[in-house]
Amino acid sequence: MRLINCKSRPLAIEEFFGSTIPRYAILSHTWEEQEVTHQQFADIEARTSRKGWSKVQKACELANEEGHKYIWIDSCCIDKSSSAELSEAINSMFEWYLRAEVCFAYLSDYNASTTTVPYFCDARWFVRGWTLQELIAPTKMFFYDKTWNLIGTKTDLCPELSRITGVDAEVLCPPGSTNVRDLLDDLPVGLRMSWASKRETTRIEDQSYCLLGIFGINMPMLYGEGPRAFVRLQEELVKISNDMTLFAWTQAFPGEAPHARGSDTSEDELRHLEYRGIFASTPAEFFSMMRIIPDSPAKFNLDYAMSNKGLRIRTSLRPTTTEDLVAMPIYCHFNNDQEKTWGYS
Repeated sequence: MRLINCKSRPLAIEEFFGSTIPRYAILSHTWEEQEVTHQQFADIEARTSRKGWSKVQKACELANEEGHKYIWIDSCCIDKSSSAELSEAINSMFEWYLRAEVCFAYLSDYNASTTTVPYFCDARWFVRGWTLQELIAPTKMFFYDKTWNLIGTKTDLCPELSRITGVDAEVLCPPGSTNVRDLLDDLPVGLRMSWASKRETTRIEDQSYCLLGIFGINMPMLYGEGPRAFVRLQEELVKISNDMTLFAWTQAFPGEAPHARGSDTSEDELRHLEYRGIFASTPAEFFSMMRIIPDSPAKFNLDYAMSNKGLRIRTSLRPTTTEDLVAMPIYCHFNNDQEKTWGYS
């Protein structure tokens, strides 16, 4: 793990392994023009000419003020020219944010002096894919506006952050010594997917890769695979869980935004949807799962597994009014409807 030494002059990056990793602060931000890369950091003239250098300097100042010698900043501390290092970093990122002593969230397009706190929900930080795990994992977190004025702590802002993101307040601010990893593992898969349903990433594969920490999954990065990355994520989930809310996603009609389709699609409307596999195409199709409630703990569900022919599951089927459709129970319901949710196949 590479960390910036905030006390060295000039600022320098040091590398640590395993038990030698010291206490550190961490930065959460959205990428802008002219971020300082790992290669540029070693060249003092090159790094100081980049627009992103002032952000690095300010983050280091904050770390110093909080009593931390080191800070981790993704743009500088990951060598993206190495696919192996990038893959390791992405698979480790949730843990890195979880282990950080403090996280500084920098909202570069929000100015606290010209508006009120409830409107900081419009900041770009809240719609980016990678910042979801960066919000959930840290215990101690400070939010700053574009001029580095303190907006508040995660604890102070917890109700508002929960409202903006859809993430349960208990997950954002776990009570006592509760481990956030344990809290996440106890929540329905469909609900966790819904948190990312309106978030965006620059690369389509990152829609999946940014969720690895949320589900405690490790898998190789294959940039260039496109939408297949999200299918691969769901296949990995099948290996570790039999939570059937994974199959409770809702397909959008042609020309409709994926998150616009509610949970009450009628059997007649289903005629107009394309036939697809059992896995969702994007996190957006889990938007309505913010209200999902399993009928019982996932451990009581029937076992299922991936085979060389696809997903193999032994279950009951129900006929529908549509001749060529049958329904499979997925043992969950929405909080305003106690009837079981049925998936169609």
